[in-house]
Amino acid sequence: MIQHDGETHHPLGAGSYYFKEHLIKYLNDQCSRSSIALHVGSQPNCSPHIGNITTFTVAFALAAALRKEFRREVRVKFVYVDNAPSPGQEANINGVIYQRSLKHMGDLEDNQTAFVKVLDQLSKISGIAYDVGTQNLWLSHPAFPGVLRTIVAQREVLGPHMSPDRGKLAIRASCPHDGCGLTDKHGVNNQYLHDGRITFVCPNHGEHHVSLSSASDLKRLEFNTPLRNLIRILICSQDPDKSWIMCTGSDYAGFYQEQFTWRLLECPAKAPIIFYSPLIVDWSGGTCWMRTHL
Repeated sequence: MIQHDGETHHPLGAGSYYFKEHLIKYLNDQCSRSSIALHVGSQPNCSPHIGNITTFTVAFALAAALRKEFRREVRVKFVYVDNAPSPGQEANINGVIYQRSLKHMGDLEDNQTAFVKVLDQLSKISGIAYDVGTQNLWLSHPAFPGVLRTIVAQREVLGPHMSPDRGKLAIRASCPHDGCGLTDKHGVNNQYLHDGRITFVCPNHGEHHVSLSSASDLKRLEFNTPLRNLIRILICSQDPDKSWIMCTGSDYAGFYQEQFTWRLLECPAKAPIIFYSPLIVDWSGGTCWMRTHL
């Protein structure tokens, strides 16, 4: 039996010590560009759950505080992850996992009304305007081709780092044949050609290609979550006009972000701030984010 004195201590710990009184000033000081964009996103494969609502609320509250205390020009940017997998559309074919995206299946619109209602209400309460976009915001960005070429050139190193189980970059493109839309979820059969094309393989229709020099081809691309996050961070790092604050749930903090983002950046000081919203858990400590829907 180990004896205990019966006393418990409740220190603030970690960042709470250092930012408890001056958090907003710190964020303002880190945002050196003329305006600030606060990014939030979600897979629209269900109605907004409690985790979505918590993160959205944090973004609008931060924006309102920055505007009130420092008169900053701020705006919330909500971006649908429309290339996320569509529920029930995953299949194992000859040992390779294939899926179809929400965008391909036309499921994107199913829950948009519910998301807009939440965003409208938060905008009304906070007085902060917001924009809605899809992943095309990043795919059509002028910096995207260069960012992607850099990542592809380092695929032998980045693949095993970002996909430890498969060792491949999870770059995807849906099969362009009518009614198909299958995509290799983990990019295991991708081929990277010397002429700047990526070859993808559909189990039903064979090879199809995306040219990294074609704007229309680039809009076909999809990525898994860690790679999508890294690309987004690198693009925002190059924005000459806006400082970005990426608001996301605390389940993406810690080891995940350290390994898949920060240790890969050449210039972390130019990267957006990542601000984590509280994690909602049940009595057992398990996350309620994906289970509790409103």
